[in-house]
Amino acid sequence: MKVGLVCYWFNRGQAVVGRHLRAALHELGVETAVLARPTTPSFTRPGFVDETGVWSQPGVTRASAYRIPRDEYLDWARRESLDVVLFDQNLQFDEIAVLRSAGYRTIGRFVWESFGPDDLEGARRAFDVIYSMTAAEQRRYRDWGIESPRVRWTCPPEIAGRERITRGDDLVRFLYPGGYLSDRKPSEETLEAFVRVSDPRARLVVKAQHPVRGSQLVERARELDSRIEVIVQDLDTDAHHDLLASADVFLSPTRWEGLGLHHYEALALGLPTITNDFAPMNELVTHDVDGWLIPARWEVERRPGVPRLLTDPEELAAGIESLCDDDRRRRLADAASARGRTLDWSLTVSDVASLLGLTGSGDGTCR
Repeated sequence: MKVGLVCYWFNRGQAVVGRHLRAALHELGVETAVLARPTTPSFTRPGFVDETGVWSQPGVTRASAYRIPRDEYLDWARRESLDVVLFDQNLQFDEIAVLRSAGYRTIGRFVWESFGPDDLEGARRAFDVIYSMTAAEQRRYRDWGIESPRVRWTCPPEIAGRERITRGDDLVRFLYPGGYLSDRKPSEETLEAFVRVSDPRARLVVKAQHPVRGSQLVERARELDSRIEVIVQDLDTDAHHDLLASADVFLSPTRWEGLGLHHYEALALGLPTITNDFAPMNELVTHDVDGWLIPARWEVERRPGVPRLLTDPEELAAGIESLCDDDRRRRLADAASARGRTLDWSLTVSDVASLLGLTGSGDGTCR
């Protein structure tokens, strides 16, 4: 069997999932090829595909455009002699349906806030299988009449084996994974909440990936509180993991979430997380056990079943203040570490094998 993967190919959540799925397939002894989707013209780096560091891999073909032409899909699948093609958040239903009609097995998943009832007809036509990575996704699809197999995401070895970085200070560092500082992130509420925190040891570290919004946030942080640091420059994978490992708490309020890779990274590192009490976040965080949950409130839904959550700065500030307490934070960190150990990568590898109809031994063979 040979499997193709179609996804972004640079430091972004979707691509990170694709890269690790490829590694899981290799553990199962499955040959793979990647068709890398360049970023859209409106992206901060239009037409970008990374070819450095962990992204420098054999068998990666750069597609001609984000919306890949039908014939390009077919030519790539034929040239690579593929049997199965995996897609991540790809709404090119007509083009994918052509691949399926040509005899290739097509398997896809979606970021659930960007997939709704109006996409069902096209998705059913395009895909042999639509799979889920969270229990919330799976329930949602079941309500729509789709039996969606689950691939449980866990902690990939490159982060699960990393040690925490011991700092020589008495500060409490809260890491806010702001990413592209998009509408999904309640960044203003997060800053407002942090300003209310009275503990002088508290520090807020914002990791941004959008150069313009990040620079604007730098200026905003200077106005608000000297305890806030904003990191705008892009980091390679090792430097990014070092940043995560140097934190004490992940501060991850959100208006909605897809998979939420940073929650798995936090558990892998034994770090408590502050987030909202809604799926899929509360599938990984239990209030005052291994993290801290802000009550889930909303006034509107972004998509059916996907609310646009509200983050109250006062409630968020109370959570930050609570985790400034050393004894509580250590207790939650110990529980987060224990929970992280249950998310063994072998579970993901096993589920990928089941998704493809394989029985994998995890030793490089498949039967």
